[in-house]
Amino acid sequence: MLSASGEETEQLLAYGVLDQLVRSAHVADPPPGESGSVPAPLDLVPGQVADQVDDPVTVGARFLEFLDRLDGPGVVLAVDDAHWADRPSLQALIFALRRLAADRVLAIIAVRDDWAPDLPDSLGRLIRKQTGTVLRLRGLDEEDLLELASALGVDGVSAGAARRLRYGTRGNPLHARALLEEFPPSEWGSDEELLPSPRSFRRLVQDRYQSCAEPTRRLIDAVAVLGSHCPLPVAAALAAVTNAFPAIEEATVADLLQAFDASSPWTLSFPHPLVRAAVYDALGLSRRRALPTQAAALMTDEAAVLRHRLAAAAEPDEELAADLTRFADAQARRQDWQSAAAHAVAASRLSPDPGSAQRRVLRAVIWAMLRGDAANAGQYAADAAGYAPSALRDVVLGSLAMAADDPTTAEQLLTAARPESPLPEDPEAAGIAALMTAIHWYGRLDAQSTVRWCERALAVIPPESSTYPIAQTYLVHGLGYAGHTEEAALAGAPAQERPGEMAQLWVNPRSARGVLHLVDDEIDAAREDLESAAVTASRLGILNTAAFSFAYLARAEWLAGAWDEAMLHAERAVAINLESDFGFLQSAVIGIAVLVPPAATGLRQRITSGP
Repeated sequence: MLSASGEETEQLLAYGVLDQLVRSAHVADPPPGESGSVPAPLDLVPGQVADQVDDPVTVGARFLEFLDRLDGPGVVLAVDDAHWADRPSLQALIFALRRLAADRVLAIIAVRDDWAPDLPDSLGRLIRKQTGTVLRLRGLDEEDLLELASALGVDGVSAGAARRLRYGTRGNPLHARALLEEFPPSEWGSDEELLPSPRSFRRLVQDRYQSCAEPTRRLIDAVAVLGSHCPLPVAAALAAVTNAFPAIEEATVADLLQAFDASSPWTLSFPHPLVRAAVYDALGLSRRRALPTQAAALMTDEAAVLRHRLAAAAEPDEELAADLTRFADAQARRQDWQSAAAHAVAASRLSPDPGSAQRRVLRAVIWAMLRGDAANAGQYAADAAGYAPSALRDVVLGSLAMAADDPTTAEQLLTAARPESPLPEDPEAAGIAALMTAIHWYGRLDAQSTVRWCERALAVIPPESSTYPIAQTYLVHGLGYAGHTEEAALAGAPAQERPGEMAQLWVNPRSARGVLHLVDDEIDAAREDLESAAVTASRLGILNTAAFSFAYLARAEWLAGAWDEAMLHAERAVAINLESDFGFLQSAVIGIAVLVPPAATGLRQRITSGP
């Protein structure tokens, strides 16, 4: 195994990479009086005898002889960061590799995509020959990153944290490892914040940043505040740069910004999320408040305005908290549960009143649970358990217990949350308590109780509420399980029969109606409804409905003999369920998924083996 790596600061060191390759073989000088089987490293590399040998052809020929004399069944030759290798080493290496005939040599040349054009053309021709191939490496995915964290002994990396890590590092193993070793997940901040940049990477970015002119630095700062992609006019206005093109050119050459001119106006972004994080981390406190405040004044989108106001906030602010809460409510009405929960949590952090802060967190957890995101909702379980007793607190804790597949605890807490009076003091909590109780009994396969509690929920929840279709969904399931299929079909009326915005939110009852079609052996109708529900729920980010719909779609395709589609959708259902950590649905999703492979394999075996 011969290995070497290029280094940006050593590109002028002639034959430095070839010297590394030879030395990595650990070839010792032969004992006195004996001839060695391979040349000693110091005899090969011209860095030691530059006055005798200095042309790549001669050095390449001697390196070829060196490879020929190595003992063993074969040689693996690896050059990492070849874009930073000195040119004489590459030329000598190419000369040797072109002349390999019977030798068992595997050469691996690693290079960044954006630097590949700078390599010698002769290397590209060599790789494109019949004996060469190009492998484009993807970044580490979430599962890989979880394994990496485990190997490093880093605890507390959830599926959501792994997803953030992948986005923030683009799966780069070096960046991911540096971040995991330097910052535990507890220090990453909220999901809306940038991941911290590793110290070594931060220094590299800061060196490039400091070398830029002052207008260029202002533009880079503006883009860091505005987001991962922003229009050029907005960035230039925030940076107070009248002619932005010289600044763009300088920042691009320094690999600090990217400009996309395919549309008008141009869009500016960073080449990597960690570059943005490093720039943002270096902003002083005063600029970290002033720039977002100025950015908010330039925005027209309400979500962007709130985001910048939030970034500039340094102390409790009930006015901003109230604005965030109103926006969260609006997002919840659209069933954008993820956005609703995030804005409610942000509002809680700015709330001067502890009671208001706690209620906002509890509502955020409920929204996360309605989305099916038990993984993120669970992080607030300990906080909620310490809150003052209330119906909403008990609903939250009962819902978390239900998601964790602890029905006994769930039933106790949900019972405690339900009001005795038909006119409850907290109608929102009463409606949610009835809905979650219905879902609990649905999971226990008790059709009558499911119907009873859905009807109670629908009596309290306003028809225009986004939770109303969810209560209607479980009513459809309960009626269907109870054998009242005609009533169930009526309750799951098609989306186009619903008025206004409710039509596009009727995805949950559509999934229930698909199951009714499945029970009645109406396979084509079931596939149509379930696929529509699965795709819509995925787009809206409603994880539990997406997992459920994909799972039952796979079951319908299994019955139809559509093996490939069934395998694909079963795998998607399992992946979504694992991501959400929603144990409540796990048995149904996995139970359906395991049906597909043995049935498909068995049929194919019977077909190929014949009668």
